[in-house]
Amino acid sequence: MKTLAILSAALYASSTVAFSVILDTGHTEKHYGAVSPFNKTEFSYNQAMVTTLQRHILARKLDVELVPNTQPDLTLQQRTLYGNKTDLFVSIHHDSFPPELNAQRENLSGFSVFVSQKNPNYPQSLNCAKAVATRLIQTGERRSRYHESDIEGERKTLLDERGVYRYDELAVLKNARSPAILIEIGVIANPSEAKRLERTAVKEQIAKAISLGIADCIKTH
Repeated sequence: MKTLAILSAALYASSTVAFSVILDTGHTEKHYGAVSPFNKTEFSYNQAMVTTLQRHILARKLDVELVPNTQPDLTLQQRTLYGNKTDLFVSIHHDSFPPELNAQRENLSGFSVFVSQKNPNYPQSLNCAKAVATRLIQTGERRSRYHESDIEGERKTLLDERGVYRYDELAVLKNARSPAILIEIGVIANPSEAKRLERTAVKEQIAKAISLGIADCIKTH
């Protein structure tokens, strides 16, 4: 009887597949995205955060893979192909802002989490976005507040006061077959925030919060 119980437990464990996460490092070394006032590229910020976040996700006993970022001309469509066989696609970015807001740069800071209603798993995407945003706020991060501004390139729909926005045409979100979210970690065009986001302790704190949000999302997946 004891042997049968052990065998049954082993069979159950072998049939249980861990929740899988794909991490996408936004941009490439060639197409590096935004640039901080200190000439540090968004891509380098993204790389550092993805490396830290990967470690925190693994610590929660989840499967995690990275979208290869060594291809200099990796397209947005190619990125989403990696997310077609996963439980959650997470794209990591760092933010900038339109030129019209440059005079306010010292006041523009905080994270944002984006989802697309065109994603085939929009409800799950939104649930995960809210879970991540909640954990970021609980750890002391603040959400950005300019993406809903009536400015060309912005005008995003705020779905949740915790910092979740709808951005239907973001290719990596709408083309992914899995639930998908894009996280803007902070605003590196703001000098103070750019420096803060370089600190190891800050990266660790943010990565831990995101990993906890992903774990929360799993519970209702």
